[in-house]
Amino acid sequence: MVIFRDPHGHRMITTPVKRILGESAGKRIYIETENSVYRLEIHGEPLYPMQAPPVGMDETSSSNSSAR
Repeated sequence: MVIFRDPHGHRMITTPVKRILGESAGKRIYIETENSVYRLEIHGEPLYPMQAPPVGMDETSSSNSSAR
């Protein structure tokens, strides 16, 4: 995962993403990598609304497909 930290192009590259979890309000996203867990807080309105995964899909399969 590449995180752009500011408008000047400074970035951080993580180890491969294992899963992504989000809150229903859509203000925080938790990203688990091989070595760490990151909490991203969203300030402002999202560009598009987050959608719930389809019914019957387990947490692991939905989060792994999002990480690709």
